[in-house]
Amino acid sequence: MQKLLSYNYIYLIPLTLSVVASLRSFRLAWLKPYRYFALFLITSIMIEIFAISWKWGLHQTIFWNFPKSNLWIYNIFLTIQLLFYAGFYYRLITADKIKKAIRYGILPLAGFGIFNFFYIQSPGVLNSYSIIPYYFTFVIFALVFFHQVLHDKQIIVLHSHPAIWISLGTFIYYSVSLPFCIFLPYLVSHNPALAFSLFKINMAFDTLMYSFYLISFLCKPQFLKSAY
Repeated sequence: MQKLLSYNYIYLIPLTLSVVASLRSFRLAWLKPYRYFALFLITSIMIEIFAISWKWGLHQTIFWNFPKSNLWIYNIFLTIQLLFYAGFYYRLITADKIKKAIRYGILPLAGFGIFNFFYIQSPGVLNSYSIIPYYFTFVIFALVFFHQVLHDKQIIVLHSHPAIWISLGTFIYYSVSLPFCIFLPYLVSHNPALAFSLFKINMAFDTLMYSFYLISFLCKPQFLKSAY
């Protein structure tokens, strides 16, 4: 329990709270994109629990004995994230060209991530070749949605719009994390102290992202049916 209270796991607090808050999207019958995103948050915390359990002892039992590293779990989750974010924004974005791009572009991208996982970088290594296009895609999703909101002819109450908070958290975290992940292999080899410091900063933005997700499900949205 004491380990969970350390800085490295502080992001679990807003993540857990956002999962609890997201359950109201089912109870109150929110629009489909938000119920879909709630499923993503539930999946996220299940993955986190599994990854942490693996690192703390699940990797070694009376039935098996595997390496302690849980990188393979997070590498698998990368493609799951891609599919969830794509599904969420596909339901939010109204432009036919963008929806078509998502429909025909995501599966090849996911296929590359799976191929990279098994044949290029391998499960036990940080799959940076997948992270770079995936994170870039997440940032683009958020920017496209912001562009849609800016050009919406109807007045939108921004502070009570759940997708605004979700997109803001997504944009901030992945914009910061993308360059960090690009240079991480180099930093680990040449400047481990700097890599560790930047990792701490990255964790802070991860916590911020989940805090924004929490806020999104605490909103009292005034959904514009014509926008979906």
